[in-house]
Parts: sequence; structure tokens; C-alpha cells
Amino acid sequence: MEFNFNTMVKHVDHDKQLNQTELLRLALDRSRKRLQWLQAAATNINVKAPIRYSGHNEYLAYLSIGTPPVPFPAFLATASDLTWTQCAPCVECSDQPTPLFAPANSTSYTALKCPDTRCRDCSKQRPGSQCMFDMTYDDNSESEGDLATETLWFGDKKVLGVQFGCAYYTVGNVLCGGAGSLGLGRGEDSFISQLDVSAFSHCLPTYGTNNTGSLLMGRGAHAPRGARTTPLIRNPRDPFTSLYYLSLKGITINKVSVPINSTAFGFQNDGSGGMVIDSGTLLTYLESSTFEAVGQELARQIGLPRKYVATYDYCFNLPSRKIVNKFPKFVFQFDGAALELPYKNYLMFDEENGLVCLAMLGNDGMDFNIFGSYQQQNTLVVYDIANSKLSFAPKKQCGDKV
Repeated sequence: MEFNFNTMVKHVDHDKQLNQTELLRLALDRSRKRLQWLQAAATNINVKAPIRYSGHNEYLAYLSIGTPPVPFPAFLATASDLTWTQCAPCVECSDQPTPLFAPANSTSYTALKCPDTRCRDCSKQRPGSQCMFDMTYDDNSESEGDLATETLWFGDKKVLGVQFGCAYYTVGNVLCGGAGSLGLGRGEDSFISQLDVSAFSHCLPTYGTNNTGSLLMGRGAHAPRGARTTPLIRNPRDPFTSLYYLSLKGITINKVSVPINSTAFGFQNDGSGGMVIDSGTLLTYLESSTFEAVGQELARQIGLPRKYVATYDYCFNLPSRKIVNKFPKFVFQFDGAALELPYKNYLMFDEENGLVCLAMLGNDGMDFNIFGSYQQQNTLVVYDIANSKLSFAPKKQCGDKV
């Protein structure tokens, strides 16, 4: 059965009065926290969900949960499987922008109990025991609660019986500025897998603005004519099987080929390596020697005085915004698809301090490289699950036609 959903997406900081310096600092902090998360984690209906810039792990999809429906701004998580939200009564919960979801007030809430096959750890539980989930990350963030099924709403369209986590205990940076997470990974428990949709797509709006993007799932999610298409690679080794990987073949800056460590961008025997595309990590993280080569070549071509700051590795004094048209063309060469980034997708501007910084970092020995959401701004990204392909279609803004 094929579903078709479309929802709004915005960034978590869209309604905050933050200057460029504050945005840069928050972006770096959240990207580093997201790296820790990933390291540890390693019916034809037409529904649209909006996406907005959030401010923690960057983008929120706006949907509702339960019967009657209550607002559920969910972190857009292409590198995670479990969909979850905080629930009342809560033992210990983090602040969120909407009231806690109360299962007792929903007529469509159903708890999952052992020995339900959707429960992952019933071996030590008696029949009839409540199925639980517990996620702990390297930064000591944690979310714990019950597994259940519930109705999710995309506008006035609903999806029945979605498996999700009802969290009664959360510690640390787990909410990402919303009320929980919408799991879009490729694991069997993800929202995408539960619906068995053939494709989904998103367009992430401009970082730090009030612009709106969209999330589309189902038959309406297809690559437009002229889109660049590359294979979606699957990593067969646990704990990396839920991640979406791309094959990076090269990087060019104004047609100058930057040397990359090809070994680091392929899979190793233990499953490490490769490049993950993730909507929840703001910055792109590259293997250290590759990142240094990129930074040095960019510095050579930009020709601006380098400024050493504590946050980003490659920052430069920016005399005037008028010179932006002279910034070089930056291209990621994926297998079969060359994606040229506009300067706004690889440089961050701190006009208060007269700086421009490369929106990428070294991965500091992490298990994989990451193609982050900053590089995906105002780009229609289509995940063709059925055919294991990913397509890019750049736009001026998410609301524009390709």
C-alpha cells in the first residue's frame, strides 16, 4: 500500500532573535552533539508536512499525534529509526515547545506488550509485560519509555497504528528543539519502513530564517527532470545498517581536484568508513586529511586573510559582502552526480565580526564521514528507496519550482 504525505519543515531557530555569531556557535555545538548521537546509534492519500529550521539538530517537521490530534513538532531524523515523543505523566522530561502528549487522553493509543514481535527484548519479560525502549548516547543523553502504536496526522490526513516510543524519562540534548523525533532511517522500525513507501523527499529551507520547506512521502516524491542521481549505498554491518550512504568520488574547487583519502570514503571490514547523508547534522564532516586539503585549497583560492577562531577551522576576514560573487565553485563529485554548492551552502557568514567560515569540519576519527544539512539547503533531495537511488535538484528557495 503506497502512502503520499507532504509536510512543512522549518529550522528550530526560525523564530529566535539570534545574530550571526550566536548562530555559528549554536551550529557548531549541535553538530558535534549530533556526531555523538550517530556514533552511538549507529491507501493512496496525499499529505503534506511542513519543515522549519529548529535550532538544535536543525529541522522540524510539523505534524500531530493521537486522537484527538495534538501538535507534534518532530526532529527530522534520516539517520535514526525510532519515532518518539515525550509523554505525560513524565518522570523527568526536557522542555519542549508544545504540551506533553498524554496517552490517557487519546482513544487511538495502544501499548505494545510482550511477546509482540515488534518488541526487541522480551526474552527476560513475562507475557503481557510492557514493551520498553531505552536510547543512550555517547554524550550521556538518554530517552526511555514505552513502545506503543498511535495515529499520526499530516494536516487532516492520518496514518493509523504507527509504532513509536512514548518517553517518560529524557536527559540531555535529545529533543532537538521539538517534541521528539520522526525516524526516517532505513531500519525496519522507521516510519518509512512501517509505511513501506517507495520514496520520500525533503527540501530544507535556508539556515537561520523563517522560510518553510517540505517533507513528502510516497508516490508524489519523485526526482524532477534534470536532477542529479547517485546510488544509495547500504552498509551491511551493524550498527550502521540504518544509515543512508553515498559514494564520494572527489571534490573540486573551481575545477581544481582536491586530493581525498579514498580509503576513508569506502567501507572497511568492520563497517566503518563511507559517507552518510544526514538531515540532522548541520555541518559536513570529512576525514581529517581530506578536510585539511579542502581547507587549504579554499584558502588559496579565496585569497582573504585567514582568521584563527576557536569554533571553525577555516575562517577568513571578510572586507565586504560585495565580493561573494568571486567565491569559487565548490563541487561534490558523487558516483554519477556532480553537486555544485552555491557559496551560501559551503560558507557561513559572521558579519558582526567580519568573518566568513567554511561550514565543514574534520571528523576527528569518527567511524564515517557526513554530508550535512547545511550543504543541502534549498535543494530537493529525493530518497528513491525502491531503486536505491538519491537525487539532488537545487532550487533558489524551497518554495520555488525546480
